[in-house]
Amino acid sequence: YISLIGGSTFGVSGDGNHPNLNHPTIVDVIENSGHTWKAFAESAGGSGCGLSPPRGEDHFPFLSYTTITGNSARCANLLSGGPTQVVAALNAGTSFIWFTPTDNHNMHDNSVSSGDTWLQSWVPGLLSAMAGKNAALMVTFDEGYANPPLVYTSFSGPSTVLAHSSSAAYTHYSFIKLIEDEWGGGNLGQGDVNAPSPLEFFTGSGGSPPPPPPPPPPPPPPPSGNATSLTLGTNPNPSITEGTVHVSGRLTDSDGAGIPSATVALEWSWDNVTWSPESQIGQFTTQSDGTYGADMIFHGPSSHTEYIRSQYAGTTGYLASTSPVVPQSIVAGTPPPPPPPPPPPPPGAPVARFSFNPPSPDVNTAISFDASSSTSSNGALQIRWDWEDNSVWDTTLSTTLTATHAFPSAGSYSVRLEVRDAGGLTGTVTHAVSVVASGSAGTPGAPTTSILVDGTVNPNGWHMSAVNVSMSATSPSGSSMVTLYSLDSGTWTTYAGPFVVRDGDHSLQWQSIDTAGHIEAMKSESIRVDLNAPTLGSPSPSGRVTQSDVTISWAASDEASGIAKQEVSMDGGPFVSVGTATSVTFHLSNGPHQVWVKAVDNAGRESTTSGTFDVESSSLSLPDLPFGISWPLALFLVVLAAVSFVVIGRGSRRNRRARPRPRSRMQELTEEEQEEDESWDQ
Repeated sequence: YISLIGGSTFGVSGDGNHPNLNHPTIVDVIENSGHTWKAFAESAGGSGCGLSPPRGEDHFPFLSYTTITGNSARCANLLSGGPTQVVAALNAGTSFIWFTPTDNHNMHDNSVSSGDTWLQSWVPGLLSAMAGKNAALMVTFDEGYANPPLVYTSFSGPSTVLAHSSSAAYTHYSFIKLIEDEWGGGNLGQGDVNAPSPLEFFTGSGGSPPPPPPPPPPPPPPPSGNATSLTLGTNPNPSITEGTVHVSGRLTDSDGAGIPSATVALEWSWDNVTWSPESQIGQFTTQSDGTYGADMIFHGPSSHTEYIRSQYAGTTGYLASTSPVVPQSIVAGTPPPPPPPPPPPPPGAPVARFSFNPPSPDVNTAISFDASSSTSSNGALQIRWDWEDNSVWDTTLSTTLTATHAFPSAGSYSVRLEVRDAGGLTGTVTHAVSVVASGSAGTPGAPTTSILVDGTVNPNGWHMSAVNVSMSATSPSGSSMVTLYSLDSGTWTTYAGPFVVRDGDHSLQWQSIDTAGHIEAMKSESIRVDLNAPTLGSPSPSGRVTQSDVTISWAASDEASGIAKQEVSMDGGPFVSVGTATSVTFHLSNGPHQVWVKAVDNAGRESTTSGTFDVESSSLSLPDLPFGISWPLALFLVVLAAVSFVVIGRGSRRNRRARPRPRSRMQELTEEEQEEDESWDQ
């Protein structure tokens, strides 16, 4: 879709992108030629450049170009609408009308027949509205699965040649070329310039169609470096009935190196048609050189042939493979002597690997290169280095697998390593090393790099949505340049297109270098992004609380901008700030209560949570007792004293003249307790 209106994909691939391309489109061609246009997206929300089609920009490329979204007049032509609005725009005299249907109508989510039915429901009315006009309808699909992947496109209407088909080859860029040839308005300078124009489909166009397409290219070879192959053999073959047979083979990669510790399954067949897992061996585990083997017995009372093969299912980094079928002849008599075993396969080529540190070195900083992870199946390795990958080796062959090197100027360097085994087989690998001049103040005539950071920024300087960073560099010398950037002091990366910066307080550094040796002074900028509100835990306590003084506590965090303040509201009252504290104490009456907690981060986002609890506290308390007596014991003494008083009282009535006895300490305590009890009762 991007290339259909812009003449190039501009490096964009896959769905869900928001590339913000700064390139001209067919809108420029249409307007330059003095024509008008509108673009409709079915069932879209919003309007203008805030339009939100059901699939975003995937099927509506006008939102992907800043040359459109940065122009308010052009934004006014981006509309939500359906067949009714398309016909109305035609009747209003609009020169060019684009219509993106929903997946429910474009045959993406349903059958082709249902999509045809939908077209039949309104396209005849559109064609009727075209009567008397120099107009045409183009219907095209976005996918094709033939070889080559042809895409169906049709033209209909009063300006088209009816019942005409062509074997000529046209591309998506032919659509742009058609508009340029019919209306003028210049070109986009992309794939449209040399694209064939489908004028043969229109009345009065003249000219012969372009030549037929060339034959399709042969299919690409299988991926290199991870294809595998299996060998399988038996010994002896033929074998005697019930005799032991050794089954063996080897699993290797595309370079001929053995694959260790892999699982290889053995299968058996009676007729070389129907296969099943072999029951005696079942499966092998390959050795360090990729070989495998085990013994089995072939049964049967008479001479016959059985079949075996081995299967490797593949793992990460390796493709699946199957060995050739091995027919095993079983004879009832004495078999001939077995043939001599085949010679072992030649060793595979060595594999070159290396790492380096630091990952983003400065100019004239010693870089440590380590090739010890390289492997060989045939003796010790010798290695050599080419620091600029210019086909001139900078070191001689050596068994020392490490080296150091410093680059005198900033730039991106390709470093090549060659490894050689004892048999003379070699392997090579290259890695890019980005060298920066972080301490440089820049050189005269150095490039100048500007950056664009999109997204919404709040008054506190925080972006409230993920941001796209675009970089643009110019060089006074006119020579080619490379722009390097580092996020949060990480690895320096060569800029290839806009990139996304997400949650956090980030520091972006960048620097451009041209091929003339001019180095831009390193620049930096802070990018602060907060996509999420604070995280709040439920406040405690909950349920029943037995104290009037209740401490409310909670957990709060914010990974991006951090917590700025917190507020608490009790029982619907106003929110009161507690700073950044995560607890506060209230003196509360008995009954149910509800508390609300609010957290606000430094970007202005806020979260709120609540909790409920019941206060059930008592304001009464019992006095302390003398002599260390506890209240359960005191109650027992009260009962005992009361009983003693009754007995003594009755005795005194029988002998009123008897001399009263002095009161005991127990009686005094009992009387004191009775007085206290009476005071409580009152």
